[in-house]
Amino acid sequence: MSVGSTSSSSGSSSSSRSSSSSSSRGSSESSSSGSGSKISQEKSQAKEKSPAKEKSPAKDKALVKEKALALSRQVAARRADVVREKLTRSGFDTASVAGPRKQFVNNGGTQRNPGLDAINALNLQGGEPHSCVRTTRSNLQRAGLKGLPAGTNADGNNPRGMMVQMLQSGHWKSVNIPESTVQTINSPYGSVQAHVLSGEAYLAAAANGQIPEGSVVFQTKMGWDYGVESKGSDVGIVRNGAIFNYQANRGMSVYGNNVSEVVVMHPQ
Repeated sequence: MSVGSTSSSSGSSSSSRSSSSSSSRGSSESSSSGSGSKISQEKSQAKEKSPAKEKSPAKDKALVKEKALALSRQVAARRADVVREKLTRSGFDTASVAGPRKQFVNNGGTQRNPGLDAINALNLQGGEPHSCVRTTRSNLQRAGLKGLPAGTNADGNNPRGMMVQMLQSGHWKSVNIPESTVQTINSPYGSVQAHVLSGEAYLAAAANGQIPEGSVVFQTKMGWDYGVESKGSDVGIVRNGAIFNYQANRGMSVYGNNVSEVVVMHPQ
């Protein structure tokens, strides 16, 4: 009886341990499952709260601008081809800019221009950066040219102020190059009429050698009605097929394809 009691007690104890172990495992599994579910729920909530990655407005804007610029260049190139063909068909005298002593074209004919000869004989001197008006005026004065303004500060767009005063002097004229149009240019110094080329027409004429050496070239990417500041407008002298403003440039446009309006001037 004592043995049976012991056996029964052992069985009861074993059963108790087994039940306790099962309960622990169940509790542990339940706890583990609950924790996993809680973690998943937290991750899901965090994912919902975190804002979706959006495209950068600045990046999109830059991409649109780049595509628009590329398209603009293609259109400008096509226009330049059309203008170049028109200039060639017009019989505009490109030979007038050849030779050691330059001549210039005037309404389809050629004539000597002592002023251009004087400019072309001059050793152009450079100047400080962004001093196109002062440096160009100094070089023209050294060449003995008249009709140059004493100052341009009354006009926020200094190159425009210089151009208007030179045309007012009677010693200078804007050249009537094919595809140019007569426009009124207003400045605090007054208003003048000038032959204005579009950027495309100017680049085409320059490519065809239509802009004689020694010409004084006023160019802008802002338009001649812009007078807030000089930035975006320039004046220089044609030397070796490029513009010399305060330094020698690589081409006839200091603004590349962004040039919008140009006035070419000669002494008279």
